[in-house]
Amino acid sequence: MAPYCAAKAGLEHLTRVLALELAADHIRVNAVSPGTTRTEHLDGHLGDAGASYDERIAGSLARFRSPIILGRVSDPADQADAVLFLASAAASFITGQILYVDGGAGII
Repeated sequence: MAPYCAAKAGLEHLTRVLALELAADHIRVNAVSPGTTRTEHLDGHLGDAGASYDERIAGSLARFRSPIILGRVSDPADQADAVLFLASAAASFITGQILYVDGGAGII
């Protein structure tokens, strides 16, 4: 876990430093930190390949879902929507921020 944690912390700090360095050029720098998201990678960690995806989520994801206060795993669209927001004019005064799209898991 040490390399993963160091890399993640480094990316968060790099986001903030780049925001400071590029602000004078009117370039905003933000990052999205996704929570557990339905992906092929996650699919490989679920059991009972014969069951439907939703059944596998319900049966195997208690360990992932329990800290997610919104009670569900993220869809890739949740992450994409966050990126689209940060790239939009609606976020024109946001820079140097890490947007956690994790269903509230990070606050527990």
